[in-house]
Amino acid sequence: MKLARSAVPLAFAAALVVPHEATPAPILTVEVLPQTVAIHLENRTAPFFGGVIASLSPQLRHFLVDLPPLLDNAAVLGVGLVDYRFDVTIPVRVIPPGLFIYVQGVVLGDEITATDVKSFVLDAQNDP
Repeated sequence: MKLARSAVPLAFAAALVVPHEATPAPILTVEVLPQTVAIHLENRTAPFFGGVIASLSPQLRHFLVDLPPLLDNAAVLGVGLVDYRFDVTIPVRVIPPGLFIYVQGVVLGDEITATDVKSFVLDAQNDP
């Protein structure tokens, strides 16, 4: 009888546990246009606080235990509190041709998430 009594609370607790749905990953896209480079950070939950960082190296680093790996030696291109999409535009005249630039999006929502690293390089034809 004691075994049956101990199994009831466990069964009840198991029924209350709702499987945690994974937070959808944010999406980063990069468009190299004739006069600008447009970087778009999209998130499925709104509003969100997002940012875009850039580095000359694709090396990722864990800065803190609960943070996702982020670009090492990165500069912040922009941050903002937005609904669903955050856009950053950079004039091509400030980016040297032939240099690979690595970018990553970071989202602070229910938890801190980061996008995959994207890269782009300008050729001499993009020079205005």
